Amino acid sequence: MDVVRIDLAVDIPIERDGCSLVKDGRLYEYQQKSSEDFTEYLGRRNTAGRVKLYNKAAESKLNHPLTRLEITTEADIKEFQKHIPEVIISELEQLSFEDIDMTELTHNERVYVSVLNRLTLSERTAILKRFTYRHRQKIEKYVLADNRLKINLDCVKEVFKNVNRYGKLCA
Repeated sequence: MDVVRIDLAVDIPIERDGCSLVKDGRLYEYQQKSSEDFTEYLGRRNTAGRVKLYNKAAESKLNHPLTRLEITTEADIKEFQKHIPEVIISELEQLSFEDIDMTELTHNERVYVSVLNRLTLSERTAILKRFTYRHRQKIEKYVLADNRLKINLDCVKEVFKNVNRYGKLCA
């Protein structure tokens, strides 16, 4: 038996609206069932490189926040690394700027930052895409939390080793 593809799941213990996929050239899809239950996809269905970010708490009727990232990939670490998406994570609905120096921003840009940070992370990301490249580069560090999901590749290697070992045992 050969393992061709696997779905690797990463559980993130925060609300779904605190996570957002960054588009990276793969096909992007967005499906919304409610304000709390929405899913983002990268890549094509049934192929390696397909990524799904969704509200696992809503799907499983959990009483605690849980967002799940699923990556469809080959059970090979080098192939997996090609498929890792960039996921922005922010647990804060509003950021405090009391200690942040925004002197480089114009008055209007400070107003944009203030208004955008009253929105959820996914709404901020969507609106930021409407800004020109220059303005987006200037304000996004104040609007988007600089938290990116980091996947422990040593752990993934161990999972792949076990998956491949199991595949050989079942042959």
